[in-house]
Amino acid sequence: MGAKPSGRRLTRAWLGHESIDTTHIYMESNLAHKEEALGRLQPAGQRTPRFHATDKVMAFLETL
Repeated sequence: MGAKPSGRRLTRAWLGHESIDTTHIYMESNLAHKEEALGRLQPAGQRTPRFHATDKVMAFLETL
C-alpha cells in the first residue's frame, strides 16, 4: 500500500479533484471565510426547510 495522502493531496482525495492545483483555493481560505460559513449553519437539532421549486424552475427543468 502507498503512503497516505496529506495536505493538498488529501484535500484533492476528499473533494475528488482531478488536479492538485485546483485544490489550492481551499488552502487559501482564511479565518474570516470560515467564520462566515459557520455563521450560515443551522443550530443542531433544527430542521432545514425543504426546497420547493417554483413553476418557472420546473418549466425550465422540463426543457432539459
